[in-house]
Amino acid sequence: PSEHPQRVCYNKAKKKRCFSAPAMPTFSTMQQAACDQCPAGYKCPDGETMTICPAGKFSAAESTSCTACDPGYVALSDGQSSCDQCPAGYECPDGETMAICTAGSYSGAEATDCTACPSGYVALNEGQAACDQCPAGYKCPDGQTMTICDAGTYAALNATSCEDCETGYYAQTTGLSECSPCAAGYNCSAIAFETCPIGTYSGPQATVCTNCEAGTYNPLTGRSSCVDCPAGHECTATSISPCSAGKFSASAPSTGCSTCSAGKFANGVGNTMCYDCPPGTYSGNEASGCSSCPIGYYCEDGSEDPIACPSNRYSP
Repeated sequence: PSEHPQRVCYNKAKKKRCFSAPAMPTFSTMQQAACDQCPAGYKCPDGETMTICPAGKFSAAESTSCTACDPGYVALSDGQSSCDQCPAGYECPDGETMAICTAGSYSGAEATDCTACPSGYVALNEGQAACDQCPAGYKCPDGQTMTICDAGTYAALNATSCEDCETGYYAQTTGLSECSPCAAGYNCSAIAFETCPIGTYSGPQATVCTNCEAGTYNPLTGRSSCVDCPAGHECTATSISPCSAGKFSASAPSTGCSTCSAGKFANGVGNTMCYDCPPGTYSGNEASGCSSCPIGYYCEDGSEDPIACPSNRYSP
């Protein structure tokens, strides 16, 4: 008894003395010859009591008490010998609760709570260990929503909204990361581009096509400029024609053909000037050639009309 200071009893059936369990994490039941080791997952506070550890706590073998799980660890069942690491994508606010992270949030391992995705990132599914970057061409206004950008808009990486194309730029399809500049010879709205028709032109990043100015023309579509009407021609916005006989155009850009004045002529087409009628001939306005002076008349260089010979003179 001196080595076991705890209370002793007498087992009448066996006619032996029984000693209380020693002051250590062991226990015994009636009629045991030795004390048993307190198993892991239980606590043995005295020599005759063994209690299972509840959820949220654990114990190793030979424990007199159960220990609460550290933050980020969990024991979901009774009688655990250790706590489990809270897995990524879950939150473990206490040692006995584990909840999956909702869409729009994430967690790493050993987390006590889930963290909302930062701006421009998204977690579309439950239980994500990390948030994903919002891809270019999409908007992610919150951590759980991702929407493709409409035509006429764009978004760079990690965007929370889609931006409208600037003037002179367009986005013809959905989900674009940038808008395209409108090329010369085209006019563009935010969502489409159109070829400039004949008689018009445009520079780069234009929203409208401009009509050719007087003295220029453009017979083709999709042009970045109009062509100067050359001398000897007359032009509409869409076509070019040579000046007809009796007319001329002196220089480019030609705004039209002028009529040759009397006493001058221009034969053929595409003339850049009119010529004086030679002596002995004359012409009226818009002449393609000069007429011979009639008998009894004379015509000097560049004559507009025949002049009658004076008395005592004649013209054969």
